[in-house]
Amino acid sequence: MAKKITLYLILLIALSVCGTLVLKIYDLIFKIGYENIIMSGFKIGLIAWIGMLINESYHIYKNKSTNK
Repeated sequence: MAKKITLYLILLIALSVCGTLVLKIYDLIFKIGYENIIMSGFKIGLIAWIGMLINESYHIYKNKSTNK
């Protein structure tokens, strides 16, 4: 259980960093002018992380219901 929690936290960090990098690239290319790219990138990473958790939970529930 602790291993899974650690992996989920590492995934959250990775998605936040990726979100920040993508926003920084968009900011450089399109001159968007975000005031706080780091916080916006964290929000994008958090939303992606929550989406992945919901998707995983759905598949776990679906597999349990079909095995009965």
